[in-house]
Amino acid sequence: MRVIGVRCTKDQLHWVVLEGGTRDNARIVQYNEARAPVGGDRAEQLGWTRRELREILVRHTPELACLRVAEAAQNAASSLSRAEMDGVVQATLAEIGIPVRRFLAVSVRAAFRAKRSVDLEAAIETIPCVAATAKSRRDQLVVAVAGLPA
Repeated sequence: MRVIGVRCTKDQLHWVVLEGGTRDNARIVQYNEARAPVGGDRAEQLGWTRRELREILVRHTPELACLRVAEAAQNAASSLSRAEMDGVVQATLAEIGIPVRRFLAVSVRAAFRAKRSVDLEAAIETIPCVAATAKSRRDQLVVAVAGLPA
């Protein structure tokens, strides 16, 4: 099974493609971070996100997408910008016909049967592809792994 994990910021698309039948034998096919062009207006940035994601999906043909969605934060403007990117990602995936699983912090923990963040850390450290990846790249990886059978 091929799964893409995606996490957006207000102007970046972070993604990883995994291949494997289970969480334990998943391997990273490719991961990347791409930043929207600077200097355009917001509509141009969102259009870029759509085009960039379509290219990734055509190249890697995932069967499932797992998206780490924006949650309410103290900085409402930043949350709104990230939510816009998440919306474009979901619309693009729906347009192509790839099922999407949306993850919040609580649903990520639930996927690994972890009640607290510390329990989640312990659970994901047992997964080889996660343990071998820098913590700064893990959000999109962990949701992709959560989409695979345990």
